[in-house]
Amino acid sequence: MSRIVGVILAAGKGKRMHNPEVPKVLVQLKGKPLLQWVIEALLPLNLDQIITVVGYRRELVIDFLTEHFPQVFIAIQEEQKGTGHAVLQIAPYVSAGTTLLIVNGDVPLVQPDTLDAFLQSHATSGAALSVLSTIVPSPNGYGRIIRSHDGSLTAIVEEADLQPAQRSITEVNAGIYAAESETLLEALRSVKNTNAQQEYYLTDAVAQLVGQGKLVHVWCCPEWHQFAGVNTPEQLTALATLVSMQDRSQQ
Repeated sequence: MSRIVGVILAAGKGKRMHNPEVPKVLVQLKGKPLLQWVIEALLPLNLDQIITVVGYRRELVIDFLTEHFPQVFIAIQEEQKGTGHAVLQIAPYVSAGTTLLIVNGDVPLVQPDTLDAFLQSHATSGAALSVLSTIVPSPNGYGRIIRSHDGSLTAIVEEADLQPAQRSITEVNAGIYAAESETLLEALRSVKNTNAQQEYYLTDAVAQLVGQGKLVHVWCCPEWHQFAGVNTPEQLTALATLVSMQDRSQQ
């Protein structure tokens, strides 16, 4: 079995949180930083390594990791140039033959069982890269999964770059990927930033692999609440309410 490395993307500023003193992944949900929720979802998988990519106010994130999760390796994204650029920062630290499990550091409700099932699906598929998708009631703000007539993945299109006809698509990218390291890193090195945000998107590497005829697998999980991210104070409040409801239902 190949070596499996978890990669947490935790470099973002979180502009819409309106609190520039605190990097988004350290924002608290029910008394724990968002990043802690994500790490605690990865730990039961017994991965060979976990790497967290840090950037904005990284000294705060590094201090938190050093104190609470010293086993987590840290990679630094000096400039925040997008998710694809963030993943490239781990290149010096992963060996050939590694499977990467990539998650965002602001998706606190994802469950270990879901991540394990996704990894198993990726391994069984034989794909160069797998994307975790879900169906949401309101897709605004999410990158959309674009499929061909036969159901295979064509591309993932970010919200800012959607064509009018694509806005009604409700299958969205959950921001979680499994990929073979050499294939993904090679694709990322040729990704361009010709998009509305002028960033290097991880999703553009997906499109490249599709264009090269590489097998790209989509695993759709129906439990969309697990992948609700935190981009605004309102979303944080909504997640806190959801967690409280879940806690009460388990009592």
